[in-house]
Amino acid sequence: IFFWDDDLDPLDFEPRRFVELMRLNGLQMAQPSIVPLYRLAHAITSWNENLPAGINRANCLSERIVGRMTNFVEIMAPAFTRDAWLELYQYMSPLNASGWGYDYVPLGRRGIIDLMPVVHTRRVQSLNDEAMADIQDFLISNGLIAYQPADCGWVLEPIAGQVPASVYAELG
Repeated sequence: IFFWDDDLDPLDFEPRRFVELMRLNGLQMAQPSIVPLYRLAHAITSWNENLPAGINRANCLSERIVGRMTNFVEIMAPAFTRDAWLELYQYMSPLNASGWGYDYVPLGRRGIIDLMPVVHTRRVQSLNDEAMADIQDFLISNGLIAYQPADCGWVLEPIAGQVPASVYAELG
């Protein structure tokens, strides 16, 4: 399930490939990285065009690094598995007009895909005191905390013909 804001330019985004990357890496929630034209609300979402080349298995480059495993996906451009969407949906409230805070709902493995960045075409409109109050109200009312977003590994894509299926079975 893709649940994106209306001010994103998808550039060369490939939805099927994106979903396949989520599946291969066991991600419950992911987003494309954001090409920043303006200040981003969360720096971790910024496009990283300088990822390492890949992972060597059996002395050959078998997987290319296409993104980052993270503990954070911004609600601006997420994609969810069905189960993750159903879990997040329970937290949605008309009282949270800005949508801020949904990013901190714990939904399992998450990643940011740098291979297919999108452009956020407008300035963040709700980065103000009212939005900060919305996020605090949402977090407190749901027993959640705002934490420091961090990278915690790599999102991988097999190089055609190089990776046996058993390697991805280990990823779970």
